[in-house]
Amino acid sequence: MTTNQCPECGANFDETESCYDRFGVLLEREFTDPEFGRVHHLTVPAYMLQHPSRLSFKGWIEMRRLLHRFVIDGLLPEHVRQQNKRLIDSGKRDWRIKADGTTFNVSGVVWSGTIIDIRLDDANQYQADIERWAWSVLSDTEPITS
Repeated sequence: MTTNQCPECGANFDETESCYDRFGVLLEREFTDPEFGRVHHLTVPAYMLQHPSRLSFKGWIEMRRLLHRFVIDGLLPEHVRQQNKRLIDSGKRDWRIKADGTTFNVSGVVWSGTIIDIRLDDANQYQADIERWAWSVLSDTEPITS
């Protein structure tokens, strides 16, 4: 069997799948089953931080800050949405989320967990895997932000 290695996070898939494909599977499960969806606020930033080719550097930093607020500070998605709505509506953000032609990469980071480690067997296991992944992404990216 041939494997396909992700150029951004290094995960190894069989030749018919990629991180992006797996991300789509996770999102579909989260949007169709509320028990899986409870960790959606962790899934998206963890994925984006490991796959930053679509983010500007400042967008990546803000995404990491968001994940930190969820994981370390224990903020709820509703609270963060309220704060971000004020920021976006105020027009005070001076950075772009999406890459503007320059690509930020995190090559050199050795990821202790990737999207391939997420199991879809049951909601409780899924939630635990996503939470573990989010923690590991924060830990693995600490040297970039310090």
